[in-house]
Amino acid sequence: MTKFYFLRHGRTVYNKELRIQGARADSPLLDQSVQDARLAGKYLQNIPFEAVYASPLGRTQRTVQLACAAAGITLHPVLVDDWREFDFGKWDGVLEDDVVKRPEFDALINHPSQFDGTALGAESYAHFIQRIKRPLQSVYRQHPSGNVLVVAHAMVISYLLQTIRGLSVDEVRPAGLVANTSISVLETQDGQSYVVPMWNNTEFLK
Repeated sequence: MTKFYFLRHGRTVYNKELRIQGARADSPLLDQSVQDARLAGKYLQNIPFEAVYASPLGRTQRTVQLACAAAGITLHPVLVDDWREFDFGKWDGVLEDDVVKRPEFDALINHPSQFDGTALGAESYAHFIQRIKRPLQSVYRQHPSGNVLVVAHAMVISYLLQTIRGLSVDEVRPAGLVANTSISVLETQDGQSYVVPMWNNTEFLK
């Protein structure tokens, strides 16, 4: 059985400022997030990981560095471009308040299946779901009976795990996105069927 431990990066400056932060925009972790990443590492320290994977964005790389150091994990993270955050196009990095009244924003948040981001240079949800699922098979084939750590983003983790267990793209956000520095687990015996025994765990942060 392959067991994927998905860790969301810590809260960032842009998260605090309520800016859209996707595949292009990036900002540093807040001071509290540095401590939270270390707490996540301590929570994971007794798990024998075979590999570590991470989005190439700075906020995820900093989180994986801190968590692995706290956990005593010496594996070098493999960067996976397909696990970078949703690409919001020219909205990446802008304040939510500046675009919240736009019909495209309403579709982006409330009606993903109807979202057309062509004019923004943003990706579609269909493309997003396809790319975030793409690495699973190769990781499973490399580690068919091991534990792997994946450090990624709110939308990546939430839409990947929730659509795998049957939710539509329109149902994922109402069910709630994973929190900063949370851990969720995805398991598979065969690389075809998956279960989610742990979702959005933040108990170790208290």
